Amino acid sequence: MLSSWQADKIRYLYFNYDQLMAVPVRTRWRQLFTFNAYLQGYDAQLAVKSPRLLRQKRLLYLVFSLNGLFAFAVLMRQTGQPSFVTKLGATTWQWHDLWLLLPLIVGAVIYGRAWRWLGQRWQRLVERLVLPLAVKVAAGAIGILVVACLAPDLLFSGQHSVHLLIGTWRTASPWFLTGMTALKLIFLAWCLQFHWRGGDIFPVLFASLAQGFAVAAWLPSFDALFVVAVVATAMAGSLLDSPIVAGIMVLLFCPVNLWLVILISTLILVLAPRLFKKLTEFKLKRS
Repeated sequence: MLSSWQADKIRYLYFNYDQLMAVPVRTRWRQLFTFNAYLQGYDAQLAVKSPRLLRQKRLLYLVFSLNGLFAFAVLMRQTGQPSFVTKLGATTWQWHDLWLLLPLIVGAVIYGRAWRWLGQRWQRLVERLVLPLAVKVAAGAIGILVVACLAPDLLFSGQHSVHLLIGTWRTASPWFLTGMTALKLIFLAWCLQFHWRGGDIFPVLFASLAQGFAVAAWLPSFDALFVVAVVATAMAGSLLDSPIVAGIMVLLFCPVNLWLVILISTLILVLAPRLFKKLTEFKLKRS
């Protein structure tokens, strides 16, 4: 919550810099430290489009993500909390498994984008309904109660449920895992749109890992954790629109000998859209 408030304040400072500099110092600081006013939420129409600043933002996202992970790990250790990382097991993947890399990435990206498209349509529908805040909060609470009764393992962020993937759910059918993935993503979209706000990284990561295990169950002749790592990285990267963040998160849950595969997958996810864009621009110029 504090991070969101800081971001809104920084945006307000950026878009109102000249006006703030024109007022007395006391007034300026009063506005900047007023908790519930003088805020600027993210707006895609107002967002900076400068390529140079966008590159700086992407670099800062990476730095802030690494800083957040480091601070989180330190605080968890200092307060005696259990590790938030559950290792998914061992892997014996071979180099010939790499031929499956691109098909897995393409399939996971398409699947992730389909869910992202559905989420955007759901958001627009809720916005068109113009529901009072009290109704939204009540609807969110009802959704949470339903999930608590029918599928309590899907409550909260998903961080404390990852152990299910290598425990109770390890022998579950791929259709069950796919269903849990869908329900988790629907539950996440429901909560976010009805003002039961929280981060989306861990829920998306849990759903992507679950779907990875489902795909691995459909491909029993391949190394399971190899399939899980690639599918989770690509799907989470597509849903979060941040392959680097997704790659870092998946990397933490996998053994060291899979890190190269995750890094290659992340690199493909980052470079492929840029290459496709350049090829499209080249063809337009030729035509």
